[in-house]
Amino acid sequence: TSDAAKSASHFDETVTTYLSPDVAMPISRVCAIKQQTKANDTNSTRPTGFRGPEPGDNRVVIPIQIKGVTYTAFLDSGSTHSVIDRTIAKDLGIKCSVLADRLVELGESGTLVPRIITNDRIPLVCNGRTVEWQVNALNVGYYDFLIGMDLFSRFGFTIGGLKLPLKPREEFYVVEDKPELV
Repeated sequence: TSDAAKSASHFDETVTTYLSPDVAMPISRVCAIKQQTKANDTNSTRPTGFRGPEPGDNRVVIPIQIKGVTYTAFLDSGSTHSVIDRTIAKDLGIKCSVLADRLVELGESGTLVPRIITNDRIPLVCNGRTVEWQVNALNVGYYDFLIGMDLFSRFGFTIGGLKLPLKPREEFYVVEDKPELV
């Protein structure tokens, strides 16, 4: 077997946990979202509906609709690309393909796996906004979908910090003068 086939085989057995900083979102908004589930599907291998965060996990999770079915997603500001769990893609009949000669590095572990993406754009609804987007497909553990920075602002999310008042210029202390560039 080729190295790519071995890597793909190992890829199927890998469950990846993504770590990212918390993103501000009113908890009342997360808690107020009513859990939705679809009828039991004998072909489905994962639960549907918004399940909330994994026990002990304090990251921001939100509901997302994928092809009209509600799932659990978390905002992953540390991920460049959004990711659908491969089992969810299979359950929804979303076809995926391996991109030749393209590997994805998984977070801090540095593990390289083949890049698998959806063949077509899939309809996604989150935070009152709808997009059609082609996403990566990986085994992602508890969460069904990871919202990366490619979709972060399209769904209306922002990363905010502390707003501090500006100090007058005379309060700044010059540590070292640099020569002018001109």
